[in-house]
Amino acid sequence: MASLLNVHMFQSISTEDAVTNFPKPFLLSAYGVNNKYTTMDILRRWMYIFENALDKGVRVIGFSTDADNKYLSAMRLASNFFASLPNFKSDKHQHAFRINIPKDWTWFYLNTSQLFLFFQDPVHIVTKWRNRLLSSTADLCLGNDKISIVHLENLINDNTYTKLDHSLAKSDINPKDRQNYKSCVRLISDDVLSLLCDNVDTKGTFIYLTLLKMIVKAYIDKSTNIGERIESAWCVVFVCRLWWTWLEKTSTRNSSKNSQTTSDRKNQINKYFITRPAYMSVELNAHNLLYLVLLVKQQQLPKQALINIHLFNSQPCESLFRDARALSSTFSTNINFTVKNFIGRAQKLSILNQMKYNQSENDLCFPIHHKQKHEHSSTSIDQLNEIDRLDIQQLISNAYDQAIDIVQHSKICDTLNQFNINSLNDVSQYIHDILKKNSRLINYSFRTENDTAEEFGLDEENDDNDVETYAPDQPIDEFLFDYPNDTMNDDEEDILNSKKSDFNGIRIFDNINPDLKRSYFKVKINESIKYLHKQSACWLLSNNITKLSNDRLSRVMQQTANNN
Repeated sequence: MASLLNVHMFQSISTEDAVTNFPKPFLLSAYGVNNKYTTMDILRRWMYIFENALDKGVRVIGFSTDADNKYLSAMRLASNFFASLPNFKSDKHQHAFRINIPKDWTWFYLNTSQLFLFFQDPVHIVTKWRNRLLSSTADLCLGNDKISIVHLENLINDNTYTKLDHSLAKSDINPKDRQNYKSCVRLISDDVLSLLCDNVDTKGTFIYLTLLKMIVKAYIDKSTNIGERIESAWCVVFVCRLWWTWLEKTSTRNSSKNSQTTSDRKNQINKYFITRPAYMSVELNAHNLLYLVLLVKQQQLPKQALINIHLFNSQPCESLFRDARALSSTFSTNINFTVKNFIGRAQKLSILNQMKYNQSENDLCFPIHHKQKHEHSSTSIDQLNEIDRLDIQQLISNAYDQAIDIVQHSKICDTLNQFNINSLNDVSQYIHDILKKNSRLINYSFRTENDTAEEFGLDEENDDNDVETYAPDQPIDEFLFDYPNDTMNDDEEDILNSKKSDFNGIRIFDNINPDLKRSYFKVKINESIKYLHKQSACWLLSNNITKLSNDRLSRVMQQTANNN
């Protein structure tokens, strides 16, 4: 009996130049599964979807999932990305994409012929990146620079700074809260990065979080243009390659001196580097992003394929599950539902989305909460027209130069120069040889579970797949309560100090509407009179961010305990 539910969502690409109402994703299929399916089962399912869609005149460009090992292996096998599937040559398919790659692009590992494009969900990559920083088994080190969560703990506990300076809470660095994307956004804020950059001892953590911010900019941020996406994505890749090359060279040199075994050397690399799924996801996403751009440049796909590229992820699946659960009451004891019940709920959601999408034609107007009225700028057709003049080689060169600047303080380049590795081609060729040598991914059905964990000598973490996401425009100080009955005494002022004068995202104003003065405190910040909203005050004074449990059974038990 199947205990799990698997769904496929379909995101269409608009063919209009000016997209004002982008098509919503819809449910393609839902079925019960267990955890015994293999990578080959996943590949066959993808091929079944592709061929049936092709019969209907629909060309499936690619698939996106979280960084689950089986799906990651399936993506590598289908892409022939340091993997081989002798009996399943998807790149030989008559409808496969084919692009022209210059021979001097030694840094590009993807084959020129691909049937599908693949994107690992960037939200999952971001949370995995954060979880590695919080891991108790990791001892991340980038050259001479130490990467540690202690640097953030000291920042939070430092009385020199207030929460107005960094916006962090202790719950943001809680190792048990593994799938909190919103805490990742707070960790990469400009305020936090600025404070870490000012301290030479926290330079490694600053670099690590800077790379995390580049991942968000490349795949999640809606306002990023195509050139910036390519440059940010490949800068992260090049830093990871430099980092891994440095670890390989230093560990080899140390193992020869200390007579270390190969297993000990791999464990040393595992301890100082990011996890294998995180690294492979970063590589795959950067390659597929550039492949997609080249398809558009070579006129095999319309330019509209690059509009809203941030939607190439698996978040619609996560959202559908949350919305389906939301159709139950908050304290309902029905914590699970059957496939039939799920499909019924999905149909209700589909009808609602269809009504919202066509509300202008039907003279319907659904109310929109003021927090969701913020308009996000996305890639416009005018920006896409510049893609023909986009110099890919120059963008890659800029990305590598930026990567060198990022690791300059760590002295990694000095070590690599001793081994005659001093250019982009040298680093890329070295990593290519390691991946090709260590790759044992030939056919998943013949591989054991241990082989997956040992491949490339990089460890992995088993993260939950239920990622908790938040609206990117939601202010960081929003809570679900207010205190309308409190009064304000104009003669009393609370004194606060901060290292900055700009408080974007926090409701602090110089002047307010007198009719709303009951909702504000009058405070003095840096010798200036300000008005602080009471919800923002609650956020400012809280060390931990409390939230309602995602487990309905836990909510029911908690409610019962409170009533007793």
